[in-house]
Amino acid sequence: MTETEKSKYNLRRDLIYQELYDLVVNSLPGTRLPSENALAAKFKVARMTVAWAFKKLERENLIERRKGSGSFVKGVRTVTYFLPTMDCLTRQDGNGAIHRQIMQGLMRGTENLQLRFETMVPCLENNRFKYTSCLMTSLNSGALVVLIHWFSEMFHILAEKRIRTAVVSNQENCRGFKQYMADWFVCEANRRSTVRKVLKILQAKACRKIAITNLYPEDRHHPITETYLEYIQEKSGMPVIINLPKLLLAPCQSRSILQSHLQAAYEKEKFDALLINTGQMFLGKNINEYCGLPESVRIFGVNIQKEQVLLENPFPYCYAPYEKMGEDAVELLALSTRQGICRKYDYIFENINLL
Repeated sequence: MTETEKSKYNLRRDLIYQELYDLVVNSLPGTRLPSENALAAKFKVARMTVAWAFKKLERENLIERRKGSGSFVKGVRTVTYFLPTMDCLTRQDGNGAIHRQIMQGLMRGTENLQLRFETMVPCLENNRFKYTSCLMTSLNSGALVVLIHWFSEMFHILAEKRIRTAVVSNQENCRGFKQYMADWFVCEANRRSTVRKVLKILQAKACRKIAITNLYPEDRHHPITETYLEYIQEKSGMPVIINLPKLLLAPCQSRSILQSHLQAAYEKEKFDALLINTGQMFLGKNINEYCGLPESVRIFGVNIQKEQVLLENPFPYCYAPYEKMGEDAVELLALSTRQGICRKYDYIFENINLL
């Protein structure tokens, strides 16, 4: 066999494997696959070429071969949701609320499609750069994985293992990792367009100096802050960015820390509106009292979850439909015959009439 013939043979063999792989991952467990002879006739190749593809699928734990019966799609398909920390589902803050909503959607989606559901915490030290690779050994190319952008350091592993993956995204910065997502499914909330919409609403209410809180000063491309800066510069305004420490303390402590930062910024800048984006629980009479700001300051919560708002008087805020995004992620992983699909979701606005 010449090098040209060998190259053509390998290409043909790989194409057959890919077609079989696509058939397996899009079939229900227990589905019987066509016989080697039938596939050899279909592709007009020798039986040994098809046998190579079957053996590879068997090594990848995707099919089981039963003597005298044929080859079958193996096991019950399982959706695995990656969690950043062991306690993230019980945390009483915005991040905890987001993960609970995503998980509710995932559980409903797996129940509807009769799939198994499990969670995995691959980064036991809450450090995305220190993941436990041994936990990944249970995942093969037939696995269905859902995660958030926080796990970007692990994207290459999922891509190398050819695992069907869905990312629930808030348009976070994934620079340097997007090449791994080309064939994945993405459920993306339109955070940038939402920030612009809120800023337009505030300006229509005669707000001339709009401030914003920033929990991620080290991230120059955070979608909320970056969009805010772009918009303010377009309007020739003066940005007021209030950098906050990560407020992961007890509610009474985080409130006092928040108030001290906001009051100091207000004394210096005298802003008349504020976009607040923090993960803490809002307790008390109203949002201005909680923040320690005058009633004249219009406050709008961006990416604030319903669970966070425990105030006596409501205030305007918006959140992404994480539960719906989780449910759709399962549907895409289990049913879609195409790859590289991105679905976009609008934010839901609450109490906007109060501005």
